[in-house]
Amino acid sequence: MSRSLHVVACLALVFCVLLARPAEAQVNAGNAAATAEMSVSDVFPFGDTTTTIRAASSRLVRTSHSVSVTVSTRGLVPAHVYTMWWIIFADPVFCATTPCGLGDLGNPNVEATVSWATGRVADGRGQAIFTAHLVPGNPEGFVAFGTVAFNPLVAELHQVIRDHNEIGAEGATLLQQLTTLNAGCVGDCVDVQAAIHIR
Repeated sequence: MSRSLHVVACLALVFCVLLARPAEAQVNAGNAAATAEMSVSDVFPFGDTTTTIRAASSRLVRTSHSVSVTVSTRGLVPAHVYTMWWIIFADPVFCATTPCGLGDLGNPNVEATVSWATGRVADGRGQAIFTAHLVPGNPEGFVAFGTVAFNPLVAELHQVIRDHNEIGAEGATLLQQLTTLNAGCVGDCVDVQAAIHIR
């Protein structure tokens, strides 16, 4: 084979390989997408699922090994400190109601968990974006109740936003307010908003 024909043949082979790679990438992306499920839920005042908060949403992504959520909300008190908590009902089929409620936390068959998700300070307009990721059995912070054992593709997942008042309230540090259950409050802090994702 002449040198020029050899070069042309090599270029043709490289071109074919490059053409094949995007198709392979599309297949891999498709397989990854098939194992992830996304749901979008309204955000509502805590305890009132009949009222939604305008322009607020909770976006949850489930895979076989973890869950991730982004809650974008408003209607908070400007400059107040907030935490967000995972309320996990591992076996929602055993809940007394649909969706599961606080009364189901004490049902051992439900295998419920209350676990810290993240914390934020609301901006000057009372808005905040909370993002959190959770791997079963591997909590990101304080676990108030339960074991954090659940199947991400089965569990009913709630996010609850809790008000810890202004920065430094009741002598608490900002870190304490962002990462614990009741720092910054006299007695218990108040749950103010929530979102629910039913499988």
